[in-house]
Amino acid sequence: MAVRFGVDGAGVDEKATGYMKHFIGALLVCLSFSIQAAPLTIDFEDLSDDGFVSVIESGGFVFSSNGSPDPLLATTSAIDGDFSLAWCPFLCEVAMETANGSTFSLFSFDTYGVGYESGPLFFDVLGYRADGSTVTETFPGATSQQSISLQGNWTDLTRVEFSPQYSAVFGYVIDNIEVSVVPIPAAAWLFGSALMALGWARKRVGP
Repeated sequence: MAVRFGVDGAGVDEKATGYMKHFIGALLVCLSFSIQAAPLTIDFEDLSDDGFVSVIESGGFVFSSNGSPDPLLATTSAIDGDFSLAWCPFLCEVAMETANGSTFSLFSFDTYGVGYESGPLFFDVLGYRADGSTVTETFPGATSQQSISLQGNWTDLTRVEFSPQYSAVFGYVIDNIEVSVVPIPAAAWLFGSALMALGWARKRVGP
């Protein structure tokens, strides 16, 4: 038989309170899972060959460039699969951000330079973090496919820029970008639900 108690004499059903505690605990467990970064490989296989553009969206990310004329292209000269992202590097860079504004981590990507002529071939990768700090690494380019693994602390990012340091290359190709994304909307919804449930339970218990 449930025991009822309370300061004001109305009391609270102990069994119902126990159920509420379990419910809140389950919400918090779900919250802990929801805020874990979800792994993702951006392989550009959801694109089509629509010619040169200034903005491309793929895998929940937006890729944009400050180049003119429009430098971005979903190319069939893919590293693997049907499509890769290519761009002409002459005095331009390519930036990537999540489409929903959530933060992400960057781990690795495949790339190569097309139409390489002569001289040094390098490119910078610059990351902007949510706290206002930045992280950067410089890598040697190549005219054959190479897989690049980032060594720094590439986490809590809001934006990443790929910037070539040498323009005597017809274009760059990038594919298989390994990232992880924190699903902010789901985490916020669960956190708010847990807070409302906790407030309701405390109101039932009373002072």
